[in-house]
Amino acid sequence: SCDVNHFDTTTTCGDAGTECLNQDFCDGSGDCGDSGFVAAGTTCTGGVCDGMAMCVECLVDADCGAGEICNFGFCEESTRCRITADCPEPEQVCIDEFCRTPIECRVDEDCAGSEICDERGQCVPR
Repeated sequence: SCDVNHFDTTTTCGDAGTECLNQDFCDGSGDCGDSGFVAAGTTCTGGVCDGMAMCVECLVDADCGAGEICNFGFCEESTRCRITADCPEPEQVCIDEFCRTPIECRVDEDCAGSEICDERGQCVPR
């Protein structure tokens, strides 16, 4: 699973100056302890950890298949564009030369009371 990071990237421990890496922590005796943090980009069930305790389909376009881009954690088919008018779907906008659908939500609470957040990050009726 993906755990959120509560520790510094590196921490120096004790008189020996032991350096703890990967967001581990000092245990008080000069040794490093495992924080359980899983770094962004680490493989998780169904994708990669986003560094905020979420397992998402992708972080960057390279995490997706050929002809797909990463749009707010989801892989989707892409259309190249120069301006938003080049995009085939009215809800899409041109960002970084690809047509992308802006995300509306991550969880149901981001939507109105009569809606839920679907797997594509869009608020839809319950």
